[in-house]
Amino acid sequence: MGSAAIVRPLIEISREEILGYLKENSLKFCLDSSNRKTEYFRNKIRLKLLPLLRKNYNRNIEGALLRLSEILKEENAYWERVVERVLHEVVSWKSGKILIDFRRFLRYNVVVQRRILYRLFGGVVSLHQIESIRNLARKSSQGKRIYLGNKFSVRKEGDFLIFSSSPERKFKKFNYSIRVPGRNEIEGLNLILNTRILNSRPVSGGSANIVYFDVDKINFQKLIVRNRQEGDRFRPFGLRGTKKLSDFFIDKKIPRRLRDKVPLLVDGDDILWVVGIRRADKARITEDTKKILEVQFLREKQS
Repeated sequence: MGSAAIVRPLIEISREEILGYLKENSLKFCLDSSNRKTEYFRNKIRLKLLPLLRKNYNRNIEGALLRLSEILKEENAYWERVVERVLHEVVSWKSGKILIDFRRFLRYNVVVQRRILYRLFGGVVSLHQIESIRNLARKSSQGKRIYLGNKFSVRKEGDFLIFSSSPERKFKKFNYSIRVPGRNEIEGLNLILNTRILNSRPVSGGSANIVYFDVDKINFQKLIVRNRQEGDRFRPFGLRGTKKLSDFFIDKKIPRRLRDKVPLLVDGDDILWVVGIRRADKARITEDTKKILEVQFLREKQS
């Protein structure tokens, strides 16, 4: 059904004025008996609260409330026009998700911020949740996520607050032994690792997809590909000292939701390569290196 226009021509006329008009013109009328029942909230206000306010605070309380209503209606119309303009500047839709450019969003007055969120999620989120979203935009770190009910979440990523209709599932842990030499298909990741042994040094230093290690410094029986674990650390190639893997991901601006999907080439407890991103200093090639392990990764469509 389409929306219906509701017209209340007597909304600004008081009860006394209406009764006076009926009496003056000898017009008959009827009363709805339910209008006298104070168990209805609106009747309780009309029959108990308004007479109390009229007697003790303002004899023309109805007129004052009517004027206040008119002021609020005009101000609301103004703010709605502002929100309509700003909405198109800060909000976009992509793949069924709502994205808010939070830096632009925060340039506007808190009134506009709240109204934008109410326009998008009114009836779905509470005022407390609205304030949680604003705090996420203002204070929280990248990758932070908050949940709005059981099937709705928002996370801070890059330049945006990203609203999803359902929380994304955590990626399962994986652990695959690596054959050397050989072709290694990593199920679920659309990933292939090719390994081979070289007797001479590579002409180039490799690329993001190819790395080289000293064979004698690796235990092939412990060579695996897995995703991150609590407490992982490694020494990035060319740097002194070790670094937490979690801090490395933050420095590289890898979204939190993707970090469990990043494959790690590991020798026992030692990370050799954050695959496709950065190799470790361990098992680096030196003047004493005799044999070299080449590891190349490909997405299946590349192979």
